[in-house]
Amino acid sequence: MRVRCVLAIVCLLLVAAEAGAHGPAPAALGVLSAGGQRPGGLEGDDARPDVVRTNLGLALARADGTYTYGCPSQWGGSEQGFGAALPDRTLIVMLGKGRVYASIDGGCQYDELGLPDGVGYAAGAVAWRGRVWVVTRSGEGGAVVSVGPAADLREERRWGAEGGEPWTPDMAFAADEGAPELLVTGARPAAAVWALGEDGGWSRLEGLPDAPELQRLEVAEVAPAGELWLKASLPAGRQLWRARLDAGRLTVAPEPLHHQVLHGPVLLDGQLVAARDGRLAVTPALGPAGSLDAPAAWTEHGEVAWTCLQRRGPFVYACTLPALLQVEALDGGEVPTRPVWRLAQLGGPVEGCPPAASEATVCELDWFHYGGEAGLTARAPVATPSDAPAPPPPAPDAGCRGGAMAGWGALGGLLALISRGWRPRARRGAS
Repeated sequence: MRVRCVLAIVCLLLVAAEAGAHGPAPAALGVLSAGGQRPGGLEGDDARPDVVRTNLGLALARADGTYTYGCPSQWGGSEQGFGAALPDRTLIVMLGKGRVYASIDGGCQYDELGLPDGVGYAAGAVAWRGRVWVVTRSGEGGAVVSVGPAADLREERRWGAEGGEPWTPDMAFAADEGAPELLVTGARPAAAVWALGEDGGWSRLEGLPDAPELQRLEVAEVAPAGELWLKASLPAGRQLWRARLDAGRLTVAPEPLHHQVLHGPVLLDGQLVAARDGRLAVTPALGPAGSLDAPAAWTEHGEVAWTCLQRRGPFVYACTLPALLQVEALDGGEVPTRPVWRLAQLGGPVEGCPPAASEATVCELDWFHYGGEAGLTARAPVATPSDAPAPPPPAPDAGCRGGAMAGWGALGGLLALISRGWRPRARRGAS
């Protein structure tokens, strides 16, 4: 039986080796927490990311400058799963296949947390006030649940048939972990913004425009003096809505342009920075005396190939395929950046994480699969972004064979596991 299991997995890996060449390029997708956000921070650079979300899984910072691989098999196999983390990394929550998984040991082991009946599937998460808040969606409505440092999950608010109001939330937003309010937005059946205050009370913000074609509504940023930036997804593209919040009521001024690709805006040095259809743009914050009568005065600063733009505490990050950049303080209209993380800093999972032998084996296979496709298993991780080697050029006629070679790395890893006496076993909590 053992030989049959091994032969079956070998055959599957050979098939995956050929298919691997067609997968997306490895890329950073965002920062869940940064070292400078937590007491004491990380040694060295305060802006160094602590937990990085990638399309391979998670990258978890180590004291030596390298990163440990967080394997997606621990949260349902969703390598691009959404998640959130507390700044001290005492709680990491990942979403996979609509379910919620929590780690309270820095990302070594995850346990699935059951959602209340009828709330639907988990769709987004954000850290706020010492808990991670998860938005769920269903055909009839949705809910907000929260997860605490002891991996305790509780329902906070429900909409829909059982919640008394037919409405489906899209996402939750907090300007930072200590922000005074958590904002929850949604587009169907009508645009709405709900606010949860520090006192635990929920209120619906009035004043949103009637937009019957609205497909999704998100909060992009909250700036001083009650300035709020919303992203509205419409058939014509994504549109920014600039708003001011005063006494629970929004005054909204939609921007005239629609964009196919829109990242940000985020607040940086009293200005808003956005990447709009591949071009970097900056506009001053509204301020107490600002007016919504005219569109925002954007100035463009050239082309950028960013795939995300986000703020974590005082730090602003931009994603590129091989690296994370910190967007630094504006200097005479220029927007300088510097690399703070590269994929080459990522190494395999730490021995003993996850602690169960069967789960650790599956995690190693994740690494051989995803890390092998990215060319990470053939070299040791580097300690700083500046140490990162340039990616090797593809072979002239490699085609699918180039990706297949990465799959052979996974096969080599499997044989190494077999040589250590590994026997395939069912993984606890597998879905």
